[in-house]
Amino acid sequence: MITGRWYLKARKALFDGQIDFLAHDIRLVLLGSAYTPDQANHERFSDLTGEVVGAGYVPGGKAMTGKTVTINAATKEIVLDADDAVWLNSSLSVRTVVMYDATADILLAYQQSDSDVVSTNDNFTVTIASLGRDKVL
Repeated sequence: MITGRWYLKARKALFDGQIDFLAHDIRLVLLGSAYTPDQANHERFSDLTGEVVGAGYVPGGKAMTGKTVTINAATKEIVLDADDAVWLNSSLSVRTVVMYDATADILLAYQQSDSDVVSTNDNFTVTIASLGRDKVL
């Protein structure tokens, strides 16, 4: 099972104008099983622990490309989308994917699996749209 959540301080930062999803350097960082998300208290990149180490991965994560923001009126969701992120020929063991604004140094959202997802000399792909859905009030 995969759990996805927004960090609470990211929501406030959006309303305060600190985050610009389209203009800022939004990145995905891959973390191993050592990281336990804390929605209420984790806010900065320095709050993350257990960034993966392995072939095909560069510390600090991968910049998201092809970013868009749309509203799905039927489901009342805001959808942040981008090109899928692919780490080529990677050997990684990933438990959590965190989306963060590297320009503002603010954690945005995360998805965490209840078990490690492993790639061994293979492509590791993260589908972006599933990270950025949020119901509109």
